[in-house]
Amino acid sequence: MLLVMDIGNSAMKAGLFGAGVSGRERVLARTRRFDLSPSHLPHEYADMLKDFIGADRPASAAIASVVPEATAAVAEAAEALTGTPPLVLDHETDSGLILDIALPASVGADRIAGAVGAVEAVGAPVAVVDFGTATTVGFVFESDAPDQAVFKGGAIMPGLSLMGSSLASGTAKLPEVDFLGTFDALGRDTEQNILSGVVLGTAGAVERIVAEVERAEGVGFQVVLTGGMALAVQGHMSRPPALVEPNLTLIGLRAVYERNN
Repeated sequence: MLLVMDIGNSAMKAGLFGAGVSGRERVLARTRRFDLSPSHLPHEYADMLKDFIGADRPASAAIASVVPEATAAVAEAAEALTGTPPLVLDHETDSGLILDIALPASVGADRIAGAVGAVEAVGAPVAVVDFGTATTVGFVFESDAPDQAVFKGGAIMPGLSLMGSSLASGTAKLPEVDFLGTFDALGRDTEQNILSGVVLGTAGAVERIVAEVERAEGVGFQVVLTGGMALAVQGHMSRPPALVEPNLTLIGLRAVYERNN
C-alpha cells in the first residue's frame, strides 16, 4: 500500500492507496483530514497516521507540502511507519510536468500534484481550479513528448473562507457564514449578500480567468475542480467542469510516486 499526504496551510489530507487489478497502488481505499493547528512533533504525526492506517502497513509514502515547517516532521513520521524515506514532491521531482515559468521553485507542490492528477484524469490542455485556503487556477498545455505536459502558470486569489473571515474580522457587523448554504443572487439579508458576493464572485472570477487565458493562448481548456470549497462553487459556474475530484492532489501524488518507482 502507498500512503500519500497533502500538507496544506490549515490541514493535512492523507490517503491510502491499495493495489488494483494492475497490481499497482491505484485504488484509493480511504482518506482523512487532520488539523495542523497546533503543529505536531514527528511522533505525534506518527500516532495520528497509525490510527488512520489501522492494521495496514504501507510499504512507502509520498508527500506534497506547502508548509515547510511541517514537511520534515511528517516525513520522519512516514519513514518510521513504512521503513523507507518518503518521496517529497517539489519542482525538481520528475513529475511528468515541464514547469515553463519564470521561477519553477515558486510552484507549490500541491499545484504540481493537482496538475498531474488532472492530466491523468482528462488529459491536456486542462485548467485546474483548487478551491482551498486560496483559490488557484493552473494551466497545463500539451507537450511534444507523449508522457509529459507543460505547466505554464495561472492565477491565485483568496479562497472563500479567507474572504469570509476577512469580512467578519475587518468589519463591525458582518457575520461568518456557511458557504455551503443556499442563497439567491439577489441577497435579501446580510448573510445572503455575503454568499452571493463571495461565491458568485469567485465563480465569475475563475471563469473570466480561464476565458482570458484561452483568448490569449488560442487554446481551449477542459476545467477540473478540486478543493474543499469546490462543491460550494461548482453549481454556480455557467461552464460545466469536465471533472470535480476532491482527491485530485492525492491522485496526482500517487501518479508521481509511480513514475519515480
